[in-house]
Amino acid sequence: MSFSNFIPIQPKKCQCISFNKKGFIVESDNALFSTGDIMGIPLTAGIPFLKKIFKQLVNMKPTDEPLFFPNINLNLGSYSSICDFIFTKVEHADGESIVWFIYDNSTHFRDLIHSSAQIKKSGAGKWNRKQKYTD
Repeated sequence: MSFSNFIPIQPKKCQCISFNKKGFIVESDNALFSTGDIMGIPLTAGIPFLKKIFKQLVNMKPTDEPLFFPNINLNLGSYSSICDFIFTKVEHADGESIVWFIYDNSTHFRDLIHSSAQIKKSGAGKWNRKQKYTD
């Protein structure tokens, strides 16, 4: 299977991982992090979130709508970020596999945190004692 069949995605912000019904990685584009260290073990062993939803993923059909999970904290080795996950099942010559799209939102959240800090620093807006924001 080749990820070139999917919509072009902004580089360095998204990674595509294909895995089989046992949870083993079949292919990865390694755009965000290298999957080399976890190739021989099921993804459910190292990622608790996937363990919780794995049965639902395996039971998906290629005709089902993709599953979307926003703002998931992903920590794999030295990679740590807040990501959106999209899962879809695809059919190909070798059978079926699950494709996991990982969208890295860390840049977005860093920008929001920076903007919030700038607003706070400038004094544009204050919290009163009743916890209401005023201009």
